[in-house]
This record gives sequence, structure tokens and C-alpha cells, in this order.
Amino acid sequence: MFKRRAVMLVAVVTLMAVMGAAVPSFATYYTTGEADGYMLWTGDYDWYGVDLSSGVQYCVSVSVPWNADFEVKVYYDSNHDGYASDWECVGSGTRGTGEDEYVYFTAHHSGRYHIKVYSYRGHGDYTIRLRRNY
Repeated sequence: MFKRRAVMLVAVVTLMAVMGAAVPSFATYYTTGEADGYMLWTGDYDWYGVDLSSGVQYCVSVSVPWNADFEVKVYYDSNHDGYASDWECVGSGTRGTGEDEYVYFTAHHSGRYHIKVYSYRGHGDYTIRLRRNY
């Protein structure tokens, strides 16, 4: 029984990854605030969703461990279809090892934005913060 469930789970996850539509259903949605996360290995990533207002400038920051290199990108689903391959990148932070990441951007449309935190190299705890930039 367990073996069948494990095979089914692997099949579903693989299908969702191939289709590219799984990210929004796994994302956690916020307006502003912070969340803690953990990168398990190089190549690991986490998604966060936010509902933002048009015309407002925002700052996304990610605290990075001293021995890791994480990156952050902010996307807007301009087609409102939920497919990650169609999202427009509105900002990214790609600083070096041990350096915290910052992305400043203005939301040109009200609606759902997606933030991806990615481990370019290393692992460890991080904190992501979203705030209005006054």
C-alpha cells in the first residue's frame, strides 16, 4: 500500500513539474510581512505569493547565510493563467556568497505576484521580508 502511494506521489509531482502549473497551488500568499525558510541543497527553491497594489513601490529582502549564495526573483502573472512559463520577471537580486538579497520594484498592476527564493550555492536558514518602500 505504501509503495503504491509513493509511486503515485512521484507521478503527480513529476506531472506537475512538467506542466509548469504547480507553483501557484503550493505558494503561500501574503500582502506584506516576513517568513522563515530553509534551503536543503544547491538548486533548492521556495515560492511565495503576494497580492500587491498598483503604483506602490515594494522591497523584497532575503537574509542569506554567510557561506551560501541565494537568489530572489519577483514575477507577475500578466496573462492570469497560472502558468509559470508565462510570468513576467519584474525584479531580481543576484548578489554574491553571504550577501543578503534585495529587490526594489513598483507594482504596475494590482494582483498576484510570485517570489522565488533559489539556492545558487549552499544551504541554510533564510528570512524573506516584503515591505512597502516609502
